[in-house]
Amino acid sequence: IQARINELIKMDDDLKNKLKRMLENGEINGEIYKDMIRRWGKSDQEGSSSRDPGEEKTTSHESDSVIRISGSGELPEARAHELRISGSGRVNGPVEVDVLSASGSARISGNVKAKEKVEISGSLRTSGNVESGSIEISGSLRTSNISCSHFENSGSAKVEGDIEADNIDTSGSLQVDNVRCDELDSSGSVKAKNIEGRKIEISGSVNADFIKAEEFTLENWGGNTRIGKVESKKFRAGTKNGFLFGKSRAEIGEIEAERIEIEDVKCGKIKADEAVIGDNCEIDYLEARVMKLSDRAKIREKKITEEE
Repeated sequence: IQARINELIKMDDDLKNKLKRMLENGEINGEIYKDMIRRWGKSDQEGSSSRDPGEEKTTSHESDSVIRISGSGELPEARAHELRISGSGRVNGPVEVDVLSASGSARISGNVKAKEKVEISGSLRTSGNVESGSIEISGSLRTSNISCSHFENSGSAKVEGDIEADNIDTSGSLQVDNVRCDELDSSGSVKAKNIEGRKIEISGSVNADFIKAEEFTLENWGGNTRIGKVESKKFRAGTKNGFLFGKSRAEIGEIEAERIEIEDVKCGKIKADEAVIGDNCEIDYLEARVMKLSDRAKIREKKITEEE
């Protein structure tokens, strides 16, 4: 009977009716019947894959399918409506979901495509790219490239490649190679090679080689702002007085703009149509058609250009 039980456990679900007939015919008793049903259910849950008890595996991408890892688990890939990792989870391949939520520690060895959103309150590290409608980070993210509509970061994000987004709102720490966006609003710290956008507002600190925008407003806080070159139609810069940090100057190598209005800026070269140079500025060379200069600004060389 035991050999028969072991054989039946591995059969398809439609053979469960045979168990009932065996019970009715007296071939097995009630205790054995219950034990077989229990073990059959366990076999269905475990299948042929090995995973931790805290993990629920779903590989189909159905509208309501959910993959949960609440303990410690590992998957070859993940394709579902939602992937939730609240423990320690690893995916050794691509992830294709509508929603990815990581409140624990997550590692993904592949690209992530989340149609609706990615939420990270724990940590997420990927060896591929992240593509989503919205990305919200209050924990930490480390990845290669990001493409999304809305990017919001109040934690720590390190992107080894590029970020392409419509809107970027960061109050945490952001480190990236290149940024291309429509609007960028940063009140934290940003370190990048190149930043390009239509409208850029920075009220924290920024360290960048090149920034290009139609409108660029810089309110430096903490004395850690260094920019190689700025190209902008309208550029305004100053320094925020902080409780912990004294008033200091932003360091900019070169500025090209139609109109600039700056104070507390140290710059090598400025070329503009209209230039308003305020207090605590130190400029090596200034070239503009119209100049308004503060008595508390130091300008080594200036040139007034003629109107074209």
